Amino acid sequence: MRRLLGLLACLGTVGCATTGIPVPAPEPVPTLNADNAPDWLREATVTLVRGHHRPFCTGAVTLKANLILTAAHCVPEEGRIHVRLHDGRVVHARIVAHDAARDVAVLRTRHPLPIQPLPLAPTAVTTHAETALFLGMPRHQRPIQRTQVRLDGGCPRLPTLQMVLRSDYEGRPGDSGAPLLSARGVVGIVSGGKMCRVAIPIEHATPLLQQAQAPPANT
Repeated sequence: MRRLLGLLACLGTVGCATTGIPVPAPEPVPTLNADNAPDWLREATVTLVRGHHRPFCTGAVTLKANLILTAAHCVPEEGRIHVRLHDGRVVHARIVAHDAARDVAVLRTRHPLPIQPLPLAPTAVTTHAETALFLGMPRHQRPIQRTQVRLDGGCPRLPTLQMVLRSDYEGRPGDSGAPLLSARGVVGIVSGGKMCRVAIPIEHATPLLQQAQAPPANT
């Protein structure tokens, strides 16, 4: 009888555990705004490292707390990568999606990271300039840049893409894979290159991120 009464009492709450104890409501997902965007970008931007933790590229915890978006030219088609978080910890991630033609790759950690993932912009950037924040590789210790991004013609190093994002950010080696974060969410992933400094529009990464959300195999 007590168990039954406990279960009935739970009907007015968010949920109950099997013991009849009310389950607290989940914390609301924060909304991106001008006040929290810089700190959110710093915490979600990660560094890809090799060997004795030598940094070589950048990535971003995006969409889910166990998914890291980066540039495909930074990583092989499969395998594991060491990832350094904003607090200095290093974790392992597996390459679960890779598109060399669009220069986009997705890594997945075995467990969710203690990081709020960056949201994706719901629509694409147009030919009209849009303001975005750019941090690049964290080890460079630069202030966050406010940059203008717009959709423009393709780049020779990405012949399959008719349109890419152009920006006026000041990049450095290792910035490939870094996110461009507008008020709407992540709008692009830095690809870089000597022939043209460009970013990949986020809509090219969305299918890979959806693919990467499949439950991980035991590894």
